[in-house]
Amino acid sequence: EQQITKAVKLDFCPRVSLYWYGLIKAGLGKFTEAKEAFRQCLTRYRPEALYLNLAGVELQLGNPEEVKKVLTELLATVPPADMAQEARYYLAAADLQRGDLLSAKNWLDEILRENPDHERAWLLLGEIQWRRYLLDEAKTAFQRALKVIDSQLQRVNARLSRPLPVQEYGELRVQKEKLEQMRSRALKALEEIS
Repeated sequence: EQQITKAVKLDFCPRVSLYWYGLIKAGLGKFTEAKEAFRQCLTRYRPEALYLNLAGVELQLGNPEEVKKVLTELLATVPPADMAQEARYYLAAADLQRGDLLSAKNWLDEILRENPDHERAWLLLGEIQWRRYLLDEAKTAFQRALKVIDSQLQRVNARLSRPLPVQEYGELRVQKEKLEQMRSRALKALEEIS
């Protein structure tokens, strides 16, 4: 954190260093500082991932309207398919934050038509159906999430069982931890529904 802060201060017109500064602040949970850095980036350095990172920070800060503005702009650029899916996922989460369950569900349905193995979309869909008191649909969504997560965990564990470069090993460990957290969430939800 100190090194990137120093890099931004020494840079007469920070661009990439400012973006990394925002990423580090977001990773540390300092969302207001991350938002400021990402907003500054919009005037000088606009990689497509910036929009997703800014949307994630705005979501953490409880600003769903800002999420919609940022991601509407991103989707207008026709980003790669995986990035567009993530944008729609964040839009669904923003709609959920606003209490618009139907709009959130529509975003998730669109994602799942394109990618039926999008585990986070299944989890969020389960949560939405649960809030709508559609318990059978919620249970089905959580079960599907669990199936996808278990399949992904199996692949990650298989890769981790082989010798790997340190960076790849670290990335897989982080991925495994996230999948295990999602798995726990799905199991807890299924337990509470039953």
